[in-house]
Amino acid sequence: MATTEKIVRRCREAIEQVNELLTLARLKDEGPERHRAAATDLVTTVRELLEGFRGPAQAKDIDLRLEFKTKRPDRPGRAA
Repeated sequence: MATTEKIVRRCREAIEQVNELLTLARLKDEGPERHRAAATDLVTTVRELLEGFRGPAQAKDIDLRLEFKTKRPDRPGRAA
């Protein structure tokens, strides 16, 4: 990958991170009354997050793995 392509890619990644931080700041300023808790599939969320790091890890010859030691619940938000 050419140096300029790397620079452009990293700038885009930085912009995404800044946008995420701005979103978090807005959520904090709005207060908890505007938001409610919701059940989520933590395994899927973590897997998706990990996928964003897989390419950079492979580029550095890092074996990135995800292992869960507990049984996955049948439904998100419910204990098994």
